[in-house]
Amino acid sequence: MRPRAALLLSVPAVLACVAGAIAASWQLPATTLSVAGRASDSPGVVIDATGVATAAWAPASGDAGAIQASRFVNGEWTAPQDISGSDAETLYPVLAVDAAGAVTAAWTRREGAGYVVQAARYAGGEWGPAHDLSSVGSAATYPSVAVDPSGVVTAVWQRAAGGNVVVESSRFAGATWTSPVTVGTGSTGLVMNAHPQVAVDGSGVATATWMQSSAGQIVISASRFSAGAWSAPQSISPVGANEFGWHPQLAAASSGDVTVVWYQSVPGGYEIRFARFTAGAWGASAVIPGSPDSGAAYPAVAVDASGVVTAAWYRGSTGANEVVASRFSGGAWSAVQQLSAAGLDAFMPTVAVDPSGSVMATWQQATGAGEYFVAAARHETGTWGTAQVVSPSGGTNRYPTVALDARGNAVVAWGGYVDGVTSVQAAQFFTTPSPPRSAAATPGDGSVEVTWTAPANDAGSPITGYEVTMTPGDRTCTTTAPTTRCTFSGLANGTAYSFSITAANALGTSWASTVTAMPRVPASGGSGAGGGASTAPLTAPLTAIITTSRRTVASGKRITASIRVRNTGTATATKVVACIKAPKGLSIVQKPGAKKRLRNPACFTVKTLPVGTQVTRKVTLQASASRKVTRSVTGTARAKGIAKVKAKPRKVVITIAR
Repeated sequence: MRPRAALLLSVPAVLACVAGAIAASWQLPATTLSVAGRASDSPGVVIDATGVATAAWAPASGDAGAIQASRFVNGEWTAPQDISGSDAETLYPVLAVDAAGAVTAAWTRREGAGYVVQAARYAGGEWGPAHDLSSVGSAATYPSVAVDPSGVVTAVWQRAAGGNVVVESSRFAGATWTSPVTVGTGSTGLVMNAHPQVAVDGSGVATATWMQSSAGQIVISASRFSAGAWSAPQSISPVGANEFGWHPQLAAASSGDVTVVWYQSVPGGYEIRFARFTAGAWGASAVIPGSPDSGAAYPAVAVDASGVVTAAWYRGSTGANEVVASRFSGGAWSAVQQLSAAGLDAFMPTVAVDPSGSVMATWQQATGAGEYFVAAARHETGTWGTAQVVSPSGGTNRYPTVALDARGNAVVAWGGYVDGVTSVQAAQFFTTPSPPRSAAATPGDGSVEVTWTAPANDAGSPITGYEVTMTPGDRTCTTTAPTTRCTFSGLANGTAYSFSITAANALGTSWASTVTAMPRVPASGGSGAGGGASTAPLTAPLTAIITTSRRTVASGKRITASIRVRNTGTATATKVVACIKAPKGLSIVQKPGAKKRLRNPACFTVKTLPVGTQVTRKVTLQASASRKVTRSVTGTARAKGIAKVKAKPRKVVITIAR
C-alpha cells in the first residue's frame, strides 16, 4: 500500500497551526545524532530506568557501513560510536533495554550473497563486540528483540531455507547467546514474508508472532517460549478462503496477557483485527470497532503497567491517509480517534507508553508539497493532546520511532534529510527538567569541587535549585539557582567518590547527572594525610581494545581496524594518544578508495578523556597482493603522566587469503 498525496490544505497554514501549539517541554529544534555527511537512516531508540536513552541506526539503505549508536547521558547526546563492522551493508537495528540499563541491539548484516543477524550489548559502560546470532551463509533478516524482568533477552528473526522461510530464535541469559533454534515445530518451510516480532511478559514468557502461509492464504501465527521450549505455532487470525493477515505487532503486559494486532484483507479494503492471550489460551480474533476502511494498515501497539492497550494505525477512506488510535480497557475498545492533521497524508505510526499509562504516538505526515514532517501526540489524563511537529520544516523526515521512560519523558527519532544527506535526528519531550549538563568533579586535598551547567530544557518551568548527593557517605549539598557549584570537604584521600546532580523546579526533579573523583594530597605537599609526598596520587589508567571488521581479507582487499580506549581511572586523562599498528602484509590507507598510505603505526590524539568515557578511532587496512601471511593487528594507548598500555585484542588475527 502506497500513501496517497493530498493537497487539501496549504502547507504554510497547516504548519503554522500545528507548530504554534508546541509545548515548552519539547526540546526543539531536533538534535542530529549521526555523523555529518554520512547517510544514515532507520533508527531505533530505548530509555532505561534512570532516563538514559540509547539510539542506534544504520547507513542509508544499500550503503556499506557500521551500525552506530549514541546515548543521552548527563543531559547530552554522546558522539556516534560504531557497534558493528563497517565493511558491509548493515540494516534496521532494533533495541531492548533491561531493568539494570543493559542495552541489546540487533541488526541485519550482509555476508557475501546472503545476510546474517548480529547483536551487540551495552553493559558495564561500554559496547561489547558484535556476535552472529544466525548461521553464517544463510539469508537471515528482520530481527526483533525483547527482554524480561531478570534481563534475559530473546531475539527472533526469519531465515531463508530452500525457497521457504523459517522463524528462528536465540536467547541471552547473562553469558552467551544460545545456538539458533526453530520457533515452533511446525514453522519450518511454511513461513513466508514472516517479519517476526517478539514480546516478553512480567514472568519472562516470550511470545513470537509472524505471517505464515496456509493453503495459499496468509495467516497470523504465534508461538510461546516457556519451560525451555517454543510451543507449536497456532493460527490466531481467520483461516480460510481469501483470508490474508499482514504486519502483526504485539505487546505483552506484566500480568501475562498478550495482545496482537494486524491488518486483515476484507472485500473492499482492510480492517484492524486483534487477538488476545489471556487465562492461558488465545481467544478468537475480532475486529477493532470502527477500523474497517479501504486503506486501514500498519498498526502499532503498546501496553501500560495496568494492562491498558493502545493501538494506532492509518486509514485512507477520506481521501487522505489519517493516523487514528483506539484504547483497550475493561474488555472493550474505545471509539477510534483521529490524531493527525486533517487533509494531509499521514502514515507509519508508532506508539510507546510509560508505566503510569501516558502514551506517545508518532507518525510521518505529508506537507502537501512532496515533503514530510514527523508529528507526535500525547495521551494523558484520558485525552489525546494536539499533534505537534517535532522535525525541521522542509525535506523528508520519515519512519519515526519513540520511547518513553518511567516519568513520561520521551525520545522521538527518525531519518531526515539535512543539507541533502539523510541523517538521524531526535527530538525530546520532558515532563520534568532534563539532567544538568557539563558535570565535572575537581579533586583536592580531602575535598572535591563539583560543577555543572543548567539543563537544556526546564520543561516549561524555571529551575529553582539543585541537589548533589555524594556516595559513599550519603552526604548532600543543595544550591539555589542559578548557583551551579558545590564543594565537599573532609573526604578521605585515595577514596573514589561518586556525585549525582539533579535539577528541580515546580514540575519535579530531573534525572541525575553523575561524575566521579578521588581526593588526593598535592604532589608538592599539603596538610592532608601523608604529609609532603603524595600518598594518594590522582589516577587515570587506560584500557584499550583492538577490533577488526573481519578475520580474513583477500589480497588487495581492505578491512577496518579500530582501537577503543576507555578511562577506567578516577580522574580525567589528558593528551591521550591511541595507536594502531598494522603487521607485515597489511598497510594503512587514508580512507576507502584512497591510494595514499599512512604512517605505520597510525596514531590519534584526544585532548581529554573524562572518567568512565571512551573514544574509538579506526583506520582502513589493505592486504598486500604479494604476500600470504597470518599476523595480528596491535595497538597501544597512553596519556600525559600515564605509562603506555597495550591494547587487548578482540578478533584481530588477520589471514591474508590468495
